[in-house]
Amino acid sequence: MIRRTPNKPKTLTQRTRRGQEGINLIERIVLQMHSLWSPTSGIEVGIDGFIELFDRTSGEALGKTLAVQSKVKKNLANETDDGFDYYCDERDLAYWLQGNMPVLLIVSRPEDGEAYWVEIKDYFADVDRRKSRKVRFLKNDDRFNANAYGALLRIGRDDGMGLYLGPIPRDEVLYSNLLPVES
Repeated sequence: MIRRTPNKPKTLTQRTRRGQEGINLIERIVLQMHSLWSPTSGIEVGIDGFIELFDRTSGEALGKTLAVQSKVKKNLANETDDGFDYYCDERDLAYWLQGNMPVLLIVSRPEDGEAYWVEIKDYFADVDRRKSRKVRFLKNDDRFNANAYGALLRIGRDDGMGLYLGPIPRDEVLYSNLLPVES
């Protein structure tokens, strides 16, 4: 005998909605940087999307991509006027640290338009920080807004890390001063 459960309507959970609000905030800020946000597919295991950096003046693709993990929080641990703490899950941290691509952890409160960021590999290069799994965000220094573009560009330009695709090929005109030789 097959038992059927009563039809339960599909619902949009508050968690799912808030998570998307965090992603929308990140995308808005990335667009203000004159760069692109690309979300991962519907199923993700630790990277919510990618920021592709473009030259702010010319719009030229720079071939620099940064991975992003978004965390939306209403209440921030140990919050003061100057900062707050975020404790990384051990599995998340291990995943973010294993590859060669820069990974940004962006913690946000979309309802207040606030977002803060840290580059995971650089931040957790310190052994004591790695053991604690704690990120101390400083609200003035770590704010994720259009002004963070320069810092993101420096992270993306490090030859030792990240996905480097190279600049877009351009046509060039070659002038030669060689004369044909006829025997």
